[in-house]
Amino acid sequence: MRVVHSWSASGDDWDKHFESVEKGWPAFFLVLNRYLVHFRGQPCTQIQLMAFAPGPKEKAWTAITQPLGLAEANIGQAVMSSGDAPRLAAVVEQAGPKADLDLTLRLDKPAPGTARLMAMAMGGQVCVSVQLYLYGDGAGAIAAREEPVWQAWLDRLFPAPVGQPGA
Repeated sequence: MRVVHSWSASGDDWDKHFESVEKGWPAFFLVLNRYLVHFRGQPCTQIQLMAFAPGPKEKAWTAITQPLGLAEANIGQAVMSSGDAPRLAAVVEQAGPKADLDLTLRLDKPAPGTARLMAMAMGGQVCVSVQLYLYGDGAGAIAAREEPVWQAWLDRLFPAPVGQPGA
């Protein structure tokens, strides 16, 4: 496979934007690799969720990872959610450096698949992203059931300020 990524900008202020886009490619290739290694040929349904929280990003990261059993997770470790968190059972496949706050999981529940969780500073707040790639013939039905559950949970963890969309 070959990926060509080109970019043109009118000034140096675009350098940070380019660097952040460039840093995203390895994550997409990791998801593709997980698909080819574990789920080749199976249909995929993706759930992509975001929420915004006040900083610092470490606080938002703890708020999402602790109930999912991921707060102190290490590569190769089996994890399971608890409490009112959405149903999750997985094995940690990748953990970014502490500064990046991202994890890649091989999912058993809610369905076989891959999950990516990230927290990043964005515009004076923290963007929390959850991406679930669910595989198999029943993935679409499972995604339809699980997406509102995950979104409601994120909305409870990170409610939008009064007067903002989602409030």
